[in-house]
Amino acid sequence: MTPADISEILIKRRRDPKKALEDLKAAMEKRAEQNKERVRNSSSEKVAEEQEKRAFETPKENRLEEEEVSKDEKEKDKDS
Repeated sequence: MTPADISEILIKRRRDPKKALEDLKAAMEKRAEQNKERVRNSSSEKVAEEQEKRAFETPKENRLEEEEVSKDEKEKDKDS
């Protein structure tokens, strides 16, 4: 929250200081919850991106291993 946001909340309830603080507390809790949600979403997005990267990397590695195995088999066939 910016200082302007805080001032706005306090000014709205300037005749009732207790209510102003309650409103400010509620607004800050709401903002904190939104920030937590954003962090959760961004971390889950990062995990999903890493899984996608692994999925793309794994087939390449498997193909390289398969190519090496097929080369070895071809060489064995030539030797036989």
